[in-house]
Amino acid sequence: MSQIKILPEHLANKIAAGEVVERPASVVKELVENAIDAKSTKIIVELKDGGQTLIRVSDNGTGMEHNEALLSLERYATSKVYRDEDLFTIATLGFRGEALPSIASVSHMCIITKTKNSLSGTRIVVQGGNIKQVSETGAPEGTMVEVSHLFFNTPARRKFLKTLKTELGHITDCVTKIALAYPQIHFRIIHNSRVIGNWPAVGEPLQRIVDILGLSVRDQLFPLDYQKDLLKITGAVAAPGISRSTSRSVNVFINGRTVTERLIEKGIQKAYHGRLLKGKFPLAVIFVSLPFDQVDVNVHPTKSVVRFEDPKLVHDAVVDVVTKTLEIYGRPYVKEAKAQEGVTTHSSYMRPSISGSPILTLRESENGIEKSGQAPLFPDTGLSSLQVIGQVSNTYILCESSTGLVLIDQHAAHERILFESLKVAYRNSDIPIQQLLVPEILELNFRESDILDSVRGDLQGLGLEMEPFGWRTYLIKSVPSILINREIGPLIKEISELADEIQCSSDFETLLAECFKIMSCHGAIRANQELRKEEMEALLKQLDRLENPSHCPHGRPTWIIWTMRRIEKEFKRLL
Repeated sequence: MSQIKILPEHLANKIAAGEVVERPASVVKELVENAIDAKSTKIIVELKDGGQTLIRVSDNGTGMEHNEALLSLERYATSKVYRDEDLFTIATLGFRGEALPSIASVSHMCIITKTKNSLSGTRIVVQGGNIKQVSETGAPEGTMVEVSHLFFNTPARRKFLKTLKTELGHITDCVTKIALAYPQIHFRIIHNSRVIGNWPAVGEPLQRIVDILGLSVRDQLFPLDYQKDLLKITGAVAAPGISRSTSRSVNVFINGRTVTERLIEKGIQKAYHGRLLKGKFPLAVIFVSLPFDQVDVNVHPTKSVVRFEDPKLVHDAVVDVVTKTLEIYGRPYVKEAKAQEGVTTHSSYMRPSISGSPILTLRESENGIEKSGQAPLFPDTGLSSLQVIGQVSNTYILCESSTGLVLIDQHAAHERILFESLKVAYRNSDIPIQQLLVPEILELNFRESDILDSVRGDLQGLGLEMEPFGWRTYLIKSVPSILINREIGPLIKEISELADEIQCSSDFETLLAECFKIMSCHGAIRANQELRKEEMEALLKQLDRLENPSHCPHGRPTWIIWTMRRIEKEFKRLL
C-alpha cells in the first residue's frame, strides 16, 4: 500500500494558511494589499479586540463580479498572473491567489463585493473554507471582507497569539507602513469603535511621511532624490540626532511593497556610520523603484522578502544617495567636521555644571555610593589623584599618573556617574525633579502611545510626569533634574521602543534598568564639549566614588591607559 497520498484540499489550505496567516496583522496585510490592487482611493480597517474577534477591511475599489468573487476563494485563482513570464514582471502587491482561501480556511469569512456596472452586489459566507451561503445584496462599489473567529479550527495557532495590545500594535505597524507608500489613498483604522488612525489622501509623499512619523520630526527630515537609468530612490532620512533603539525605524519599500531588506538596511547604516552611536538606528523611509523584471518578489509566501538582479547596484545607490543627502542637509550634525570649518555639531547644548556640586545631588552620608574594597585602578590613590593635562578633541580627558598616561571618555564616564546616582536616588525615592515652566508637547504614533500609557505611572516615579493632551499627544510636565536643557521627546520615544521590545508589563525591573541607561546617556556631558580643568577634576572625583568606574552602563570602557613601559617601547627606548 502506497504511503504517499494527495492532501485533501481543506488540509492543503490550512498548510497554506500557516505560511500566509501568522497573526491578525497578516490578514490585514493581505486584505489591504488586495484593496490597493483594486485601485481603491479609500480603505477602512475595522477591528475588535486587536483583530482576534473581528477584522473588517472595506474599500471603494473596482469590486468583483459574482463569478469572480466565487473564483477568488479557490486556491491559485488570481487575476494578476497568466503566463510564466508574468512571474518575473509582477507589478501588483497580491498575486499568489492564496490569501483569501487561506484566510477563509481558518476563520469565518463574509465577502460583499460589487462592480460599478453591476445592479447588485454578491455576498458570500464561508466557514473553515466551506462556502455556506451565496446571495445577491445591495452594496456600494468596492469590496468588504469580514473575518471573525480567526484560528477557530487551529487552536494550536490561536494559543500563540500575544496580548490584545501586542496584536493591535502589529496591525497598526502594518497599515502605517503601507500608508507610507500610498499617500494618494485615504487610510483609516478603527478599533472597538474608536478611530485610532486616520490619514487622508495627500498629493505630496513627504506630507504623508510627516503625518505618520509626527510633526516633531518635520523640520529634521531630509528628502531623497536619486535616479540613475531606471533605478530611482526617493523618500526621506532624518538628522542623526533623531535615532531609535530598534531597526523598526528603518522603513524600506520596493516598487511600493513594504519589505524586510537587509541589503538596503546595511546600506543606510553604512551611510550613517560615524554619525550614530553603536546600537542606534536612523529614522528612514526609503522607496526604491526599478523595473519589475529586475526584482523577484516571489521569494516568500508573505512577499516580505525580495531578490535583486543586481544587488550591488541597489546597495551602492542607497549608500550614495543617503550619504550625499546627509552631507548636504545634515552638515551641522556631522560630528567629524573640522573645527576650522566653523561647524556646530548637533551634540552641542547648554553645558551642565560639574564643578561645585554634582549634576545629580546626593547626600553622601545617607545614600551616597560607597567605594568597593577592590584595589585602586592605578598605583596612585585612585582616579581623583590623576593630574589632568587637558582634553583631546574636546571628547577625552588626558591625565598623567605615576605609571603612564590615562585617557578618559568624558561622556562614558559621566554616563556611569549618572547611572549609579539614579539607581541610588530611585531606591531612596529621592530623584531631584524639575517642574517645567512651559510643558513640552510630545506627539507619538499609536504603538508608542499605547506602550507609554502602560508605563506612564512607573515613569512618574523616575521624575517623568506626563498627561494625555489629545489623541496620541502628551504634555510633559516635569523631568529629572539631570535632563534639564535636554530634548525629552527622543528620550520618551526610546523608552517606549524598549518597553515594547522587552514586554515591560511583565518585567519592570529590566525596563527600569534600561530607563536608567537611557536617562544617564541623555543627561551626560557629550563628546565635542569643552570642559574647564576644574570640571574635569570634579568628574574624576565623582567617578572615583563608584563601585564600577571602568565601564559605562552600555559596557564601553570609560578609560584606557598607556604605561610608561609601553610608551618607551613605542619610542624604541626599550628593546
